[in-house]
Amino acid sequence: MKKALAILVKVIVTLVGGWVLAGVISSQPYEMPWFLDDSIRFVLRVTGNDGLANPDDMEVIATLIVLVASVMIVGIVVWLGARYVVEPVLRRFKLRSRSNSA
Repeated sequence: MKKALAILVKVIVTLVGGWVLAGVISSQPYEMPWFLDDSIRFVLRVTGNDGLANPDDMEVIATLIVLVASVMIVGIVVWLGARYVVEPVLRRFKLRSRSNSA
């Protein structure tokens, strides 16, 4: 049960953090990078969805890509933090509490 709760907390932190990061990135005034525009157009052309290559749809697709990338970045940070910061601290705390009780 504790493991399921820990996984649930990590997933929630990842999704909320990704949403916040995407919101911060999207609130900045910038033009769509050329490589993002070209790659979206390429994928739309290959999949046969050339009708979505208008400026309005491209902006929405780019925003979705930013959201997915933000969730992935936050997920990696949460995983690394749990693996290399939280677990060693908890391990030390458990060892310290065992040595104090003995």
